[in-house]
Amino acid sequence: MDIHGSQHASPNGHEHPHDADQAQPRFVEDETGTTLDSGAAVCRFSPVRGGRIERWQWRTVPPAEAGSPHTRGKPPALIDLVDPAHGALIDHFFPLGTKPQEVAEHQEREFGNFVEGPFQSQVVDSGGEIRIGLLRDGQISAGKRVAEVRMAKSAAVRPGAADVSALYRVINSSLRPLQILFAVEFNLYAPGLKAGQEGYYLIDGVRPEDASFGSKGVSPNATHVALVNPDGEMGLQLGWDRESDLWRMPGEGGDNGVRLLSVWRIALPPRDNWAMGLWMAPG
Repeated sequence: MDIHGSQHASPNGHEHPHDADQAQPRFVEDETGTTLDSGAAVCRFSPVRGGRIERWQWRTVPPAEAGSPHTRGKPPALIDLVDPAHGALIDHFFPLGTKPQEVAEHQEREFGNFVEGPFQSQVVDSGGEIRIGLLRDGQISAGKRVAEVRMAKSAAVRPGAADVSALYRVINSSLRPLQILFAVEFNLYAPGLKAGQEGYYLIDGVRPEDASFGSKGVSPNATHVALVNPDGEMGLQLGWDRESDLWRMPGEGGDNGVRLLSVWRIALPPRDNWAMGLWMAPG
């Protein structure tokens, strides 16, 4: 479904708003995905492609336009925050010792079958939030060794807010212990940044030595990253409740895009689980 097309009604009677003056919180489900609309943002999920976010758009008027006498009063537009060709909340399982350069060059070994695997999904609108729950019983395979793993993740938007919060739980369903790198991938745009403008990273409030979006680097024990658009006085923030190694590299979706992977080393005994929460917010 193209969120800029005509309206479609879901089986539960919710319709998806496509114009700025129809910004009422609601959701719609169709054959290929689920769209959550908080009124302030539109978030499109693809359960059939790893439960990833395919599109996240902020419904806003950039500060420069809101303050200009020529554009003051202009209706809100939808600004892309996620590269729709690649998405966000993409779940990887890499062998221990995997290097960021291997990922940047697409030479990594993927042990899990979650990146493109289908997830079961269910949406609940509680009034205080609209939440999609996603579940997959998958596998981690290394040669002849196979471990059954359950991935449960959910994401929510709040009426009138542009942020997205997500909860993850990785469950070792097998009878053998599991040690592996778990990574969540994000392909993002700094809001409102145009070609030729230069944004920069802030990682836990500090600019790295090379803070440009074209840089590559690893920030150990990170809990927060911001993509800053200094010209537009806008930014995009991500945070996690578990320290991670943050791998950053240029995006694959054109100018001003970035590719980020939050990477954790997890060790799970049989039948044990690992949980993590994260959030993303423009502002």
